[in-house]
Amino acid sequence: MYKNLKIILLVCVGCISASGYSKTIKYGGDDVFLKIPFSEQTILRFPHAVKTITRANHFRIEPANEKEPDYSVLKISPRFTKSKGKIIFLLADGTIVKANISTVESDLNAEGYYDFQQKDEDEKPVATVKADISELELLKAMIRGRQANGYRIKKIGKKLQGRENDLNLYLSEVYIGKRYTGYIYKLINLSKVDKYRIDVRQLRIGNKNRAIMSSVERTLLKPDSESNSAGLWVVVKSGNRSAKLSLPFEVIKSKNKEESK
Repeated sequence: MYKNLKIILLVCVGCISASGYSKTIKYGGDDVFLKIPFSEQTILRFPHAVKTITRANHFRIEPANEKEPDYSVLKISPRFTKSKGKIIFLLADGTIVKANISTVESDLNAEGYYDFQQKDEDEKPVATVKADISELELLKAMIRGRQANGYRIKKIGKKLQGRENDLNLYLSEVYIGKRYTGYIYKLINLSKVDKYRIDVRQLRIGNKNRAIMSSVERTLLKPDSESNSAGLWVVVKSGNRSAKLSLPFEVIKSKNKEESK
């Protein structure tokens, strides 16, 4: 049963795939284009784990192996017969893949397996210098713990109030800029027996969900282990710094203490 934890944060989305012939996709700078069949799942394999997926509401995306999730191998399937969109994948190494994905009726017109590989330096287009960084670049800098061009970093270290005593949320840092504001949070499970599953797909900020994008370190917080905490990175438009956050989560009760170890 899901509850709502009121605080200030954002979302990240999931990913999906299927089987068939393999095609190598080179990414780095330019958008890539993919066709996937409506009737089957398609496999997407990346060189690094996927941390964040945005603009994917027309597709179902999740790890290909549900029992042993590997976020570098995903399966994707369309929700509608004419699903299409420009999906943005943020990888664990900080690189970004922008994929224009469209749906076709027959799997004869689409690959069943896409293998993503980063372009060599001499293959990448020459980048132009921007006066202001994008929301993706800000999110990447926050995850890496680096300075972002045009942003001032303010240390906070404040505990925020929530509805669940054993699930604590701390606001660590704020990246302040003209276009965007970035928040770095830390979630900690203080329970000695229960687990908490965070459902960032349903996370909302304010009445109009002002959050642009986010990334979470892990969605399952285990008790008394190295996995009892997780970093959460959120980007919003500047000027919306006091928005309230609704973060759905599931409490996974342990029948005995041995089950939580």
